[in-house]
Amino acid sequence: MTRSSQSTRWLMFSAWAVAVGAAFAARLLWRSGRAGQVALAAMGGSVLWTTATCWLGPLAWRIRPPEPF
Repeated sequence: MTRSSQSTRWLMFSAWAVAVGAAFAARLLWRSGRAGQVALAAMGGSVLWTTATCWLGPLAWRIRPPEPF
């Protein structure tokens, strides 16, 4: 989730390439030692936090989602 109104179309088009690239990058980071594992955990936490706020905000407070669905 990029919080941009133009991202939906491009993410749907390139989601498979982003997922495969992220999987390879995550594997390389995980193998690079403790610092890579901490960096990967921080990135994963950021993705989880952004996803949770984008979904729970509209559910809890009935506000509009950031992207048109």
